[in-house]
Amino acid sequence: MRISLRVVVVLTACSTGTLVSAQVPSQRTAIKLGMPGSEVRRILGVPKTYMDGRAHPPAYVSRQTVGGIPPSRVYEDIYELQTPVNTYELNVEYESDDSESRLHPVPRVIRILLDLDRRMDVNDMNKLLEDLPEAAAFCGVECTVAIGIRADTLYLHPKNLTPIELAEAERIGSLFGMFPGKGKKPTMWLALERAGGSIIKVVLIDDESSLEGPVRASWKPQRAY
Repeated sequence: MRISLRVVVVLTACSTGTLVSAQVPSQRTAIKLGMPGSEVRRILGVPKTYMDGRAHPPAYVSRQTVGGIPPSRVYEDIYELQTPVNTYELNVEYESDDSESRLHPVPRVIRILLDLDRRMDVNDMNKLLEDLPEAAAFCGVECTVAIGIRADTLYLHPKNLTPIELAEAERIGSLFGMFPGKGKKPTMWLALERAGGSIIKVVLIDDESSLEGPVRASWKPQRAY
């Protein structure tokens, strides 16, 4: 309950306007949902480590152990990114898109997870978002901000989505036709630590919105990526 009240107070204070930070965004090129794995590698280089999704539970795999692994639905790319604001472990998950070639499917990004090294207070949400090119590229002009019904997550969605963008979200969210579409849309989660409401993770994914509560505010990036 303490988290719920705190988040409500913070967002309600901003509900008459938008959250805009004075922080200058990072110059790094954003990683985006649907981006080909080859483009991710061009931007970020060879990952620091990988995550083997076949292991139970999933396990880290050292680059020194396996060498360079091409982007794959089997291995998730793990990078470490440092900014003046925080250090992030960036986890990029892929799925194969065979819409253009069944023999040579393209690995495309289906989930982006940024694990924060240092917890950030929910009051610093806009400072965190401005530090991440992924957030600005995701939101475009503006994102709505809603509280999860369990009060442990904030949900952000681009405020205005075209039919083409919604169709692409359905395509990515269905893992490129592997599962039927179920009203999925571009979603950014800010995961909150229950004891105190600090932000500990940022996740970008095309997903349903069944656990969302009411919209409390909006956030406008300083510039688009």
